[in-house]
Amino acid sequence: MTNEATDLLIRARGFIERGWCRDTYARDANGNPVDPCDKCAVSWSLTGAIRAAGGAPDIETAQQVRKCLMDAVGPGWKSFFEFNDRQESVKPILAAFDRAIAAGQNAA
Repeated sequence: MTNEATDLLIRARGFIERGWCRDTYARDANGNPVDPCDKCAVSWSLTGAIRAAGGAPDIETAQQVRKCLMDAVGPGWKSFFEFNDRQESVKPILAAFDRAIAAGQNAA
């Protein structure tokens, strides 16, 4: 994995640490859905956090981020949306980011 992909995962994890949500990319302080890059956003989904962190600058990096995260969430999940929205707490989301980041750092 490139350093760009690992750096993106680290930045995205930071958004999740600030606040996590389900069923939309991001929410404002009132719980309303907002664009993940909106300054009013206070919580993000897994996918929203990646978008808020700047997204992937190129196709190769995007593919690396996707593969690393899909490996980290484990088999049986069709998408990041499904994985994110079926969790009861933020802990599995942070753990998936941790596994993806560790895999990226070990591959670099």
